[in-house]
Amino acid sequence: MFPSHDKQTVSNDLTATSVSTLEPEGSPKNDNVLIRDILANGWNCMPKELEPVWTDYDGIEVMFCIEHQNQGGDITLEPFLESNLKEDTPVKCWSVFGHCIDGGSECLHDCKTQHEANTLAKYCERMI
Repeated sequence: MFPSHDKQTVSNDLTATSVSTLEPEGSPKNDNVLIRDILANGWNCMPKELEPVWTDYDGIEVMFCIEHQNQGGDITLEPFLESNLKEDTPVKCWSVFGHCIDGGSECLHDCKTQHEANTLAKYCERMI
């Protein structure tokens, strides 16, 4: 008996069929679904119902944010480069920033996980 060409076995012993949503991690299909879910309620760091103006940016960067209490007692989120991340860093969120052509940067969206932020950053890079 020959194996069926409409099924494939993946590493966790599940069978993927032509109607299955099983895709390799990082596949464009999975990324598109994740981006749709991340942006289901819009860009959470942009004014309501607005999208980034992609021509304003020349690059995209992911940073992690931690809570910081200032001298007045107010708690704010402070972004840091991924290269500064240590294993015990209490990350509050992962933020995707657009580098402005005119200088500076703007936070476009806060994500729950590093994977979400990196996936969204790839999408943003394709948009500029």
